[in-house]
Amino acid sequence: MRSSIGSRTAACSSSTASAAQAPATSCSTGTTPRTGRWTRVHDRLLDGEGQRNPYWQATVDSKGRLHLAWTWRRTGDVRTNHDVSYARSIDGSGVEWERSDGRRYAMPVTRADAELLAAVPENSNLINQTSIAVDEEDQPVIATYWSDGQARSGVKRPVQYRIIEQAPEGHCNDGRTPAGWCIDDTGFLSRTSFELGGFGTLAIPISRPQVLAQGSGANRVVHLVFRAQERGQKVSIATRRGLGAAWDPPIDLTHDSVEDWEPSYDTEQWRRTRVLDLYVQRVNQVNNEGIASTAPQRVYVLSYPLASARPTTIEEPQLDGTE
Repeated sequence: MRSSIGSRTAACSSSTASAAQAPATSCSTGTTPRTGRWTRVHDRLLDGEGQRNPYWQATVDSKGRLHLAWTWRRTGDVRTNHDVSYARSIDGSGVEWERSDGRRYAMPVTRADAELLAAVPENSNLINQTSIAVDEEDQPVIATYWSDGQARSGVKRPVQYRIIEQAPEGHCNDGRTPAGWCIDDTGFLSRTSFELGGFGTLAIPISRPQVLAQGSGANRVVHLVFRAQERGQKVSIATRRGLGAAWDPPIDLTHDSVEDWEPSYDTEQWRRTRVLDLYVQRVNQVNNEGIASTAPQRVYVLSYPLASARPTTIEEPQLDGTE
C-alpha cells in the first residue's frame, strides 16, 4: 500500500477471542512518519466495547488515505455477523478518521457512531469481512454476500453477492440505504443456498469476493472475482459496466476446480498496470480446523488483463513459479 507521506503506510490489526468467548474489541493502527519508524497512533481504532468484534478490510486511495469497511460479530458463532460500516482516514497517517460525508469520528469508533452502510441483521448469512476498493475518483466500492429474509429451521436461503457503493440519482440498482449508499444485488448466483453457522473454519459453497473498480461516476466499472460451487469451483469473474447497468454473465478463468480457494491478488500490479494477477492454488477446507488428506498442490499466478477485451476462450494458466 502507498502513503501520501512518502513511505509505506498504515497497518491495522484486530484481535479475536476464542470461539467460546465474546470477541475482543480493539483495533490498532500504526504508520511510518518521515522518520521511517513505525508508531502506534491508536490503541483502539474500532471498539466493540467488549460486546462484539470488527472484521475489517482496507484499501488505500491515490491520496494515501486509508478506507476501512467492516462487519461486526457479537460472538464466536458466524451467525452473529451483522451490519456493514465504513470509515476513512483524512490522510496517510491514520490518526484522524471521518465518515464518507466528511464528518469526523471521535476515537475510538463504536457501533453507535459508525457510518452504517447496510443494516444486515444477525442470521443473514453475512460473511465476516468484506472486500473494498476505490474507483479512479477515490470513491469506495465494497463487496460482500448475505441472504434476505428471516432464517427458518431446516430451510436454506439463497445467498447473493452484493455491491455497496455511492451513486448519483438514477443510478441505484436496488435502492438506497438510510445512509444514502446503494446496494446492488448482483443476481448472478442462481443455485446457491446455504446457512452459515457455527465456530471455526467452515467449507462454504462460495468464496469471499474480491472487488476491483475502474473509471468513475456513471462510468464506473466493477469486477467481482469469486469461486462458486454452482460453477464447478473454478476461478470466476463477473463485470458490471457502468452504474445501474446489468451484470455481464460471469466467465471462468480456469478449466479445473480450485476446490475451496478464496481470491487474492497483487494490488500494486493492478494499481500500476490494470493487470489482474491472481494467486491461485487448489485447496481443501475442512470444517472446524480439520486436516485434509490432500496431496501438495501447485501454486501459480493467473494473469488477466482487464483493460483488454474479454476473452472468448480460457487459456491455460502460465506458471510464474511454484513453491
